[in-house]
Amino acid sequence: MLLSDSEVGKKYRISNIDKLGRNIKKRLCDMGLVGCVFLVIVKSSGPVLVEVRGTRLALGRGMAMKLEVEEVIGE
Repeated sequence: MLLSDSEVGKKYRISNIDKLGRNIKKRLCDMGLVGCVFLVIVKSSGPVLVEVRGTRLALGRGMAMKLEVEEVIGE
């Protein structure tokens, strides 16, 4: 599923960043959003607001429509 289709309050993990360009991948890495990082969706309309390790980050709709995530159940 895409990050742009995610539900508020649920926990996700980024599963695929292959659709993103090299600069965007680097930016995600710089923000700590790659690897086994869990995201909690705070707001999903307009820019997607996520909480990662106690920090809130806003991701634009274009980026959110290319980021593939998977829901984390039971964590």
